[in-house]
Amino acid sequence: MAANQYVGKEIGDYILEERIGRGATADVYRARQKSVQRDVALKVINPVYNIDDQQDFRQRFEHEAKIIAALEHIHILPVHDYGVTEDGLAYIVMRLMRGGSLDDLITSSGLPLSRAALLFTQVASALHYAHERGIVHRDVKPSNILLDDTGNAYVSDFGVAKFMDHPSLSLTKTGYIIGAPAYCSPEQLRDLPVDRRSDVYSLGILLYTMLIGHTPFARSAAGVLDMIDKQINVPPPPPRLLRPDIPVGVEQVILNALNKSPEDRFPTAQALSDALTAALQGEPTGDSVPKEARAPRQPTSDRSLLRLYGFGVIGVVVAIVLLFAFSQLVGLSEISQPPNPTILVGERGTAAEVAPADEELRRAQRRVGTAQFIAFVTCTLESQTQATRAREMAERAASYGLRFEVYDPAMNPTEQAMLIEQALEAGALALIICPLDDAALRESIQHAHRAHVPVVFTFPIASDNDAVMVEPDNDVIGQLVGREAGNYIRDHFDRPANVVVLGASQLETSNRRMAAMQAGLLETAPEAQIVGEYAANADRDSGYAAMRDILQAEIDFDVVLSLSDATSFGAIRALEEAGIAPDEVAIFSVNGESLAEQYVREGYYLRATLQISAAEVAQISVDAVVRLLGDATVPQYIVLAQNVLITRDGLEASPQD
Repeated sequence: MAANQYVGKEIGDYILEERIGRGATADVYRARQKSVQRDVALKVINPVYNIDDQQDFRQRFEHEAKIIAALEHIHILPVHDYGVTEDGLAYIVMRLMRGGSLDDLITSSGLPLSRAALLFTQVASALHYAHERGIVHRDVKPSNILLDDTGNAYVSDFGVAKFMDHPSLSLTKTGYIIGAPAYCSPEQLRDLPVDRRSDVYSLGILLYTMLIGHTPFARSAAGVLDMIDKQINVPPPPPRLLRPDIPVGVEQVILNALNKSPEDRFPTAQALSDALTAALQGEPTGDSVPKEARAPRQPTSDRSLLRLYGFGVIGVVVAIVLLFAFSQLVGLSEISQPPNPTILVGERGTAAEVAPADEELRRAQRRVGTAQFIAFVTCTLESQTQATRAREMAERAASYGLRFEVYDPAMNPTEQAMLIEQALEAGALALIICPLDDAALRESIQHAHRAHVPVVFTFPIASDNDAVMVEPDNDVIGQLVGREAGNYIRDHFDRPANVVVLGASQLETSNRRMAAMQAGLLETAPEAQIVGEYAANADRDSGYAAMRDILQAEIDFDVVLSLSDATSFGAIRALEEAGIAPDEVAIFSVNGESLAEQYVREGYYLRATLQISAAEVAQISVDAVVRLLGDATVPQYIVLAQNVLITRDGLEASPQD
């Protein structure tokens, strides 16, 4: 019987009148309870999950339902009844909530902080109560938080995922994931044992969504598997990058809850809730360092000071006012002038050479003030490399006392140009840009230069002598990766290997890296054949598309040289879909992301990746901006130095903790 055919059906004392909700494991109906003439919500467990031993399922369901029905908490949705019909239909009867769900309440811009905090503490208290009684929810998400007529929150679906935890439904056997992947903890997604800290992670996602308007990886265009990969391996974009009015302490609370390892999270839902309350009150959250107590000022006799300097009270007041006015005029005169740095065109420097001097920092701070900010227009926040850089930049800017905001074009060059204009209009006094396309950015960059807004690129673009550029040494990077690929070919093939290149780009710096890779490969494996070069950017979608094109063209290849780890992950997805085994293709890549390192360790397609330090890129970018705002002299190119080639042999020599 189809789910919509249950309307009008009688189940025990209940007549199902209207379907009001749908889920992966169950459908919810508004039903009429005949004996007491009241409306209730009746959840019908989808019959597809009644598999294998029917008697075993019935016993497990009734056992778990009895436990859940015994939960008595003001913010847990009451369970009135439950059972399994003679034809095997399992159901749960609950209070009917007329205020909708939290999912209905959350807008694209998130909830006001006070409203989100109130609802969150209600949910956390309910979960803590259940955890203390041995119940782990495992499906915490906005649609499972229901609201009453006055807007109070009630946690529903307690234990439904738990009763569904039948051996034949495990992830490893059928691919079915208990809970919504966007809210699941990494251990859930990896089919590992879970405890209350898994719900703590889901609570962190819930709070993130309530404040931002979407989950950390909601914008993934590559599908649910890509999102699951990020949920397991990629740090979430820090909330303040997307909504700067979130207090620093609240962001710390969220990021603590979203640690990938359960051991690094809050141990309980109550601890998480308490930390949020403390953060909202401006108190230390447990991760922040308490402010040092200020030494009390020693009282001083004003009259003795006045006598010492021969001034009367009025004279002192006048002098103070005049001194303050003079200092203000000097400060206003300085900050009203646009930055006037000197860029040494063609010169190269190091990270140490762009560390700002004290006076340069003070001048930058006065210019930025409280009304303006430094903007980072990233390439995307959906790769570990880019998200980490954004977080590191935000932290470094905060250490300098400078406002910092992030704009995310999600790999769209046209959107990136528009966001640059948007940042300038909003008061950006300096720009850090991860360039996607030289041509698409040209007009907006020229606008920034005309407005005397300093610009720093996180890697070089062609012919812009008015900007500072962070320069990965692409010749060195490419040569190292190419030579490693050549060594692999030399050691594993007794014939010339066929090589495809993923990374032909509109950016000169990307093409330079890929040319150096090919040169390094042919230096160590001169018999190798480059059988194709394919356009791909540093993102998963373009890597996936390029590899699909290669496979559809039936090109015979053994080795892949890839522009970035994100490009490689997209290519790997296409290889997986095509049924090509991990030992049939060897990929060599750049960026050193944690998932790439794991793949290298396991020999899963990737054989090597070169790690470029995100922290060094962030440090140089912010320091260079500060010096530009401080009227300093800065080299045009700041060369990165921290590159590490990650190979399986190297990882085995330094095993994981």
